Amino acid sequence: MIPPPPVTKGWSQVTAIFGGTFDPPHLGHTKAILGLFENPRVGRVLVLPTPAPPHKIAPTPLEHRLKMAQIAFSGLPDVSLDLREIRRAGHSQVQPGASPKARTYTYDTLLELRAEGIKPAFVIGADQFLELHTWYKFPEVLGLSHWIVLKRLGTQNALIQKTLSTLVGSGILESQRSGDHEGLWKTRFGSQLLLTPTSAPELSSSAIRESIARTGAPPEQSLLPEITSYLKLHRIYGTAAKL
Repeated sequence: MIPPPPVTKGWSQVTAIFGGTFDPPHLGHTKAILGLFENPRVGRVLVLPTPAPPHKIAPTPLEHRLKMAQIAFSGLPDVSLDLREIRRAGHSQVQPGASPKARTYTYDTLLELRAEGIKPAFVIGADQFLELHTWYKFPEVLGLSHWIVLKRLGTQNALIQKTLSTLVGSGILESQRSGDHEGLWKTRFGSQLLLTPTSAPELSSSAIRESIARTGAPPEQSLLPEITSYLKLHRIYGTAAKL
């Protein structure tokens, strides 16, 4: 396995891969994506809607999640939607009522990106980092990409440190402090893992869905007005008579 080239000349040459079910996409996603251009200063971001994630269930039909992702992210500079996982799951196009025919895996996605000459850095949150050892073809998947782990200050620090210690103890990671990035680690495959803070608000799509189901409204300042209107128009999460 040939690792991605080191980011010795900075992260501006790297494409951040920001995946998710986006059920719904919220302002926390937007803030996290825009923050990547400030720290670690990536060159561009590919937003990767996931049709059938292996680790959770997306209750909303794919065509709605994709449309909401387009509304939320298409206008952001240097940000593009990438539909490769949707196509690989069996969708030549997204049609109402369609469901994924097969699960997709990050390992296969990263192989495709690298074959296209893209230098990827896969973006995950602290929760995903804690579960990374359960991912398909771990730890080999670490060698196909650099990794950016977004963490909020004071959130899950003890668990993150425990996970780092486990990976170091198993020989998968070693510390590699460089310049301003004290949270920089090197994998045994030659790729790099960067643990970096994010100012994105602590929102979750599941909490937003639960709030709408319970109170008829999403938490304040959690969704774009256009997303709220879309939810109401298509009666998603029981919004027909509430929003």
